[in-house]
Amino acid sequence: MHVPKDSESDPGVSPLRTPCECGALANALRARTRDLRAKAERTGIIGDILRQRVELHGYSLLLRNLLPVYREIEKGLRRHRHTRDVGLLCQPAVFRAPAMESDRDALCGKEWERSLPFLSAADSYVHRVARGGG
Repeated sequence: MHVPKDSESDPGVSPLRTPCECGALANALRARTRDLRAKAERTGIIGDILRQRVELHGYSLLLRNLLPVYREIEKGLRRHRHTRDVGLLCQPAVFRAPAMESDRDALCGKEWERSLPFLSAADSYVHRVARGGG
């Protein structure tokens, strides 16, 4: 199991802010994304995961295709960590790519690149995130 690095060992991650700052931002994000999250939780593979109906191959394919997106998001967080709002988000628990890599390797073995395709929709998503991350 992967344990996230703390802010002392990873210069790309901000030290924890006050609970008030982080809590206010988390509440604002939760409120503004409520409808999208509810829709995502009812549909597609996310709905299948939450209903415990997903098969290993489907979950592995999700990991394979979301991992590059998470890497790009995390790169943007590190790049903008000194700004006030992004700095609030740049916490060790937010960085999920290493844990996703570990899960992917444990579930799929060393041959994951051959057995799991990188979908064009995922590639488009990575490029949209990269453009938005400045």
